[in-house]
Amino acid sequence: MKTSFITAALLGTLWLAGCASVETAEFGPNGKPVHHIETGSATDSFDKAHDLCPKGYSLIGNPHETDDVYALTIECK
Repeated sequence: MKTSFITAALLGTLWLAGCASVETAEFGPNGKPVHHIETGSATDSFDKAHDLCPKGYSLIGNPHETDDVYALTIECK
């Protein structure tokens, strides 16, 4: 029961945050953290990138959009 409540709370938080999905890898090509971000819009994706890497970031590959998902991969500076 407690696990279900926690799961529901986390899902609710993601929904309120614009349904952002973030996967993080330990190290990218330059040894810095890498994040793959998927949201509903380019604005939300780039806002999330700024939140994750306040000192700046570099794009890895090209951002892409499919149906209702905008995705980009970044490496923090």
